[in-house]
Amino acid sequence: MKTKFFTLLFALAFCGTGNTIYAQKETLNLKTGGSENIIQPAILDQSSRVEIPDFSQQQMEYDRLNASPSDFYVSNLIPSPGYTELEPMLNQTDSVTDIDGNVYQTVQIGDRWWMAENLKVTKYRNGDPIEDGTGIDTLFGLDEPKYYFYYNNDPANDSIYGKLYTWYVADDERNVCPTGWYMPTYDDLIELRDTLDPNGGWENIAGGKMKTTGTIEDGTGLWLAPNVGATNESGFSAVPAGWFYPWSEPIHSFTALGQRFSMYSSTEYSAEYIFNAYIWHNEELLGVSYSLARNVAISLRCIKNTSDNLQVPSVITLPADTITQFSAVINGEVTNDGGESVSNRWFYWALNENPDTSDHRTYNGSGTGAFSSTLNTRPSRTYYYKAYAKNSAGTVSGQELSFTTPAIDETTALSIASSSFLDYWQAIKQYNIGMTADVMADHSTASWGNFAWRDSSEEPRTPWNNMPYYWYPGDGNMTLDLWWSVYNLVSKLNDVLYALEEENLQIGPGGADNAKVAATMYLIRGLALGQIGLTFDQAWIAQDNSEIEDFDLEPWQDVLEAAIADLEEAIAICTDNSFSWGYNVVNGMLINNTYMKQLASSYAARFLALGARNQDQNDTIG
Repeated sequence: MKTKFFTLLFALAFCGTGNTIYAQKETLNLKTGGSENIIQPAILDQSSRVEIPDFSQQQMEYDRLNASPSDFYVSNLIPSPGYTELEPMLNQTDSVTDIDGNVYQTVQIGDRWWMAENLKVTKYRNGDPIEDGTGIDTLFGLDEPKYYFYYNNDPANDSIYGKLYTWYVADDERNVCPTGWYMPTYDDLIELRDTLDPNGGWENIAGGKMKTTGTIEDGTGLWLAPNVGATNESGFSAVPAGWFYPWSEPIHSFTALGQRFSMYSSTEYSAEYIFNAYIWHNEELLGVSYSLARNVAISLRCIKNTSDNLQVPSVITLPADTITQFSAVINGEVTNDGGESVSNRWFYWALNENPDTSDHRTYNGSGTGAFSSTLNTRPSRTYYYKAYAKNSAGTVSGQELSFTTPAIDETTALSIASSSFLDYWQAIKQYNIGMTADVMADHSTASWGNFAWRDSSEEPRTPWNNMPYYWYPGDGNMTLDLWWSVYNLVSKLNDVLYALEEENLQIGPGGADNAKVAATMYLIRGLALGQIGLTFDQAWIAQDNSEIEDFDLEPWQDVLEAAIADLEEAIAICTDNSFSWGYNVVNGMLINNTYMKQLASSYAARFLALGARNQDQNDTIG
């Protein structure tokens, strides 16, 4: 069996300076067949095993945080007679023309000028055509799809609702907005909301001030009843254009016409999701959300530049701080926006000099001022990073800086070892199916909460949802959470073992506690790899402290074999040494070498028994 190496370097980023988010796609950076992947295993038994497929075919998760009970049901509506034109706006004072000659009414809201109609353009600002998506069944597997759509593939909807665009069109450097206008940033959306709802959105009334009035049922408007709170007193004239939503199955779906207005911002929340604004027919709030995927096609609105002398922003990279073996905070600051809202701030970072687009990336929101990201690091390594900022004039970076993490010391090794039992339990149980759920009789025996248990224990068995973003309300991402929680733990175990075996770390007087810590590391790593081997068809055999780029995916049989080898090493150490963790590691239990040996033997037997995936394999178990 081939021994492979592992590191887990998560990029945690702050949106603005508060919300921590992951940059998992860029962090993985695994290449297979020319496309970026997490893993591409071959499924052996869909009744109980999980496949992590191509990341380029990422599941476009429904905008679940803002879902309306009826959002799936309207596929096409016929507008009421007489409502092919926008109703008069209280604040209309100007207009703007795009490259196609379409003239848009504009309105001033607060200090900013907004388009008061949805975009209809078919070309970028330089004249290059935007591809028509009419007839496309799915956007899965397409690399940065740049399309516009007519709702329900009907051009008659264009004059009423405008076109629907994927985010990649909005982000294209050729610019989809007319000269002097740009795609709104996250900060622009917040400013719009707060201008119309001065209490910071808490009254939830901004959307009502932006919606056109009337209802389809009454023959007076474009919105389905009840069109809550609609006054359009702002003159924004939001119309419910719906969206083109690429489902997990290879079919197209237009939905929410008459129910929802949505518009993209230019600000990225993560590798998958984009900040956007939305208004529902049955609410009067203007929601600003991060849960819309880049491949979804929705409406676009443009906002006018605040300066006639637009330049790229200014950004500086600042020294890292709070540096430990396993984390560090990197810092930057946008000192000047260049005359227009800064749409995105981020860092590229790596273990090599000159980090760029091929390396890890963070996501840090929009605007000027200081920003930071917390990186998950590894001991005794030097990291390089640069701060970046972008507006519609271009992208700019600060200078490159670096920092070095400290080595594993005695205190850190003991801390990791003593918490590893609980860390393992939390890694496999918090949001994920455990081994007991694999053999439950039927779903009625499962907890009232799902945690994937019901889905894997129904009779007859149903195929597991093999998308990486399999998600059940309240329970998180079933597949990715398990994968990354386990490997994040394993990487720390590997670092401790490396310090003991390669750097001659002494724990306790004269190394008296080295055996106790080593046995614990092998035990927990064996349990962790065993859980991965039981769940996935391919995985990393992470038994060294090298970097993730050194890994290949190994068959599940080899992963289980490696797990059992780790348990056998723990058994050997426990046989030759006497030690105890006392009662302070697992509440109420004495963890000593005798108990640890029994535990390792028990789990080795379980992995052998539960690892069988067909009758022939089951018959070989002795």
